[in-house]
Amino acid sequence: HLCIPTNKPAERDSSANEACGSQTVKGGQELAVSHHNKTLVTEDDRELVTDYMFLLMEQAQICWSSEDPNGQAGFECIHCSTEKNPFQIFPSSSRRLHGTLRCLHDHMVLRCNKCPSTITATLLEKEKMQTSQYTHLKPTAQAEFLDHIWKRLLDAKNIPKHSISLTVEEPMASGKSLSAEHSETNQPEKEVKKHFTKRRYVRKLVKIGDKELVTEYVFYLMSQMRPCYESSDSSRGGFECIHCCNEEEKFQVFPTSVRRLGGYLRHIHHHLAKDCRKAPKELLETLLSLEKLHISQYARSKPYGQSEFFERIWERLQR
Repeated sequence: HLCIPTNKPAERDSSANEACGSQTVKGGQELAVSHHNKTLVTEDDRELVTDYMFLLMEQAQICWSSEDPNGQAGFECIHCSTEKNPFQIFPSSSRRLHGTLRCLHDHMVLRCNKCPSTITATLLEKEKMQTSQYTHLKPTAQAEFLDHIWKRLLDAKNIPKHSISLTVEEPMASGKSLSAEHSETNQPEKEVKKHFTKRRYVRKLVKIGDKELVTEYVFYLMSQMRPCYESSDSSRGGFECIHCCNEEEKFQVFPTSVRRLGGYLRHIHHHLAKDCRKAPKELLETLLSLEKLHISQYARSKPYGQSEFFERIWERLQR
């Protein structure tokens, strides 16, 4: 289990920034944890959201689940973080982050005995200006803000994400790392890279369970893609066409955020319909017939289903 011992209560002043502790991970190993690593928002985020939203998220810091051996990261109230039952939230996806904001607000205003009254009063005052300020923000600003927070929660996990970086050493059955085993057997570098690439491509980009979230057209379109990486030693994940992936000029996409995933649907369709020489003719026929049903099916689809679908794809690219 993960634990973060602290010797003094969290306060909304400079002393909180100096607080430091340690985490005990499985096996008795201790890792130093600084307050900087627990920061949830930065000054750069301020221009993306309203004053109310920024102040609200300033009252939270990154925390780790004591019940999850993989070190799931979430956030907690900075004022009651050292109490016996601190307020903590562990969102399962970036899409669910927005829904937790009201929970944090209600905790700060109604339940937290450690929150200074000045913070509560300022929070309620800024909430009244929320609507007018929101209209002056760029349309995608809040989504970008939540993406930043979600990325920080992913980065805060203590268990290395071996599928994101090839430089991370994975434990073998014998207790040795892949790099150690490679150095002992003197395998050629090309063989090691080939081994990694093969393992990465085992994963699928879409699964049967995703089908209920989107139209048949979107599901079929994305099923023609598979995960890929820029190079065998790169951690940047994307997806490529399953039909021309072995060609010299292959179709690959490397999205920079979950918000941008949906914008690539038209590019994928255009590639399969006009550019891909390896795509079967019957694939195009199916694609065009499903495209005609797309609008009517979308109108009957699950609310936020497509957003959840892209959230799942984004998470698969990060693992």
